[in-house]
Amino acid sequence: MTNTPSGLPTGQPEVSAWSLIKPYWVSEERGTARGMLIAIVTMDLLTC
Repeated sequence: MTNTPSGLPTGQPEVSAWSLIKPYWVSEERGTARGMLIAIVTMDLLTC
């Protein structure tokens, strides 16, 4: 099997970050997704 530039074997689907998070940003749970993002960024900034 040969590898693609991303390192995955040929024939394997590539998974991007956007394909994982897009459902949260376009669904009714987008408020929850934004809240979690704000919480993560805040915790990261507070631990510096």
